[in-house]
Amino acid sequence: MSTTELSDTQRQILVAACGRRGGYVLPADTTVKGGALKKVLGSMLSRNLVQEVPAGKQQAWRTDETGRALTLEVTKTGHEAVDPKHRQPRAGDVSKAGPKQRANSKQALVIAMLKQPSGATVAEIMAQTDWQAHTVRGFFADALKKRLGVEVTSAKDEERGRFYRIAA
Repeated sequence: MSTTELSDTQRQILVAACGRRGGYVLPADTTVKGGALKKVLGSMLSRNLVQEVPAGKQQAWRTDETGRALTLEVTKTGHEAVDPKHRQPRAGDVSKAGPKQRANSKQALVIAMLKQPSGATVAEIMAQTDWQAHTVRGFFADALKKRLGVEVTSAKDEERGRFYRIAA
């Protein structure tokens, strides 16, 4: 069995809950609210990342058919999903080297352009990917910085203008 894939929101909720005494999920430390939060928590419950327990003084997740308030706490599977050091190796496990990335994707193309010593300008990336300028800048902030943890630096050249690089 491979490691559990988590969304950013699920990971954020589990990390916060693992740091709490008792491993209680609620109140959820996330910007997701209302029905969207219920869907995320319901998904985590169905995947055995969290489990329902009597609420006591904790914030209630729902009320069961007998009227008893229930809350959510992290399970062993949930702990293992966010902290692989506590995960017990299982037969057939394959270690992951990092995020999956297709070699022929636009993401791979842009990363290769940014790793060149001369870097790449927004215009050069736009020409190669058919993206608009705001898409290129969003890619830097979201896909590279937030998802992959890659730091993009910028500098200005008198001939080319502003260009961007990833330290190799």
